[in-house]
Amino acid sequence: MAETPRQRKKLWQLEHRFHCSVIGTCLSLTELRTLCRKAGIPIPEAFSDYELHCSFVTAVAQPGKLAKTTHKYLDRKYAIALRRARTAKDGEALRAFWHEARDAGDIAGPYWAAVTHPCADERFLFHLFGDIHMLSHLQGARIRLDMARLARLTQETTALRHALTQLRERFHARLAEKQARIDELQAQAEYLPILRRRLQAAEHQLRNWRSGAAQARLERRLAETKALCNRLAARCERLEMALAARHGQNQGETPTPRQTSSEPDLPARRGEETPAIDFSRLEGRCILYVGGLKSQWPFLRAWVERCKAELITHDGGREHGRTRLDGLLARADWVICPLDQVSHDAVQRIKAACRRYDKPCLLLSNASLSAFVRALGQLVQNQEEKRWRILTADT
Repeated sequence: MAETPRQRKKLWQLEHRFHCSVIGTCLSLTELRTLCRKAGIPIPEAFSDYELHCSFVTAVAQPGKLAKTTHKYLDRKYAIALRRARTAKDGEALRAFWHEARDAGDIAGPYWAAVTHPCADERFLFHLFGDIHMLSHLQGARIRLDMARLARLTQETTALRHALTQLRERFHARLAEKQARIDELQAQAEYLPILRRRLQAAEHQLRNWRSGAAQARLERRLAETKALCNRLAARCERLEMALAARHGQNQGETPTPRQTSSEPDLPARRGEETPAIDFSRLEGRCILYVGGLKSQWPFLRAWVERCKAELITHDGGREHGRTRLDGLLARADWVICPLDQVSHDAVQRIKAACRRYDKPCLLLSNASLSAFVRALGQLVQNQEEKRWRILTADT
């Protein structure tokens, strides 16, 4: 039995397949830029997040200043996970440590501790890499569900805003009616003191008249007056209560629905004009689209065929092999590649082939129909200006 190594692996000592997952899982883009500055490595302003990630992954594979700085930073950041992992003295204990952390949703720190652990053998590393790979797929699926939910919430918010506007209009109309009625009742309430003075006069006359029919008439009038005063007093109390309640309502704020915003995916951004596609320039061209979502390919092909051109596709390495990609690259006139739906290896092979064959290549930041349409316009413009180089589209 081979002796278990006693020292943890350094970042640059890991197999190359782990560099991408460690950097992408355990460090944010902000941390990558900070570590580059500490290591004295300048970052071009035109660097995209993807280019920064790829360059960083390549750099930490060598035992240079950046790799050592990054290793120390990860040890400090995940010191608690490293202390917990030290209690694992064999492969079974290490496997149990990782499974417990994974099931609890604690991924980054335990992953760094497990991948560099002295007891991490090849079989364990294979399963560890597989877990991280599948977790990245699950995260992407959750993001797509969140985007669909956001679109639905945006539609619901628009409908709720319209309903709220109508409710406000009806509320203000009813409030105006109630205010008019309150003003009328207030005017009647102001007459109440006069009635009270008349009642006092009647009571005074009653005390002076205590005989005969006159007394009976006065008693009847007194009873009627008292009943009227009681009704008016009760009515006045109700009016005062209504005024107090209305005053309390007028002091409150009308709630507004929570604001939710979402930009739809348009053919062009606001304030910009959609690139005009010259159909005569696209006619007869063969365009290679590498990566993206297979469900979108029929729509992209329809756009290209509308321009009397041909669209050929490659999934970027998920199912289609490298040999097929090389053949398609030799056949194509132009190449379009969305960076969010393609492998690192495919991107590097595309760049190398386009430089070798002197073919224009446009790298998109996302795989959407609107981004593809804008890319067609940009390729036509580049053709007219005779600029043949690898471009990153501002989509």
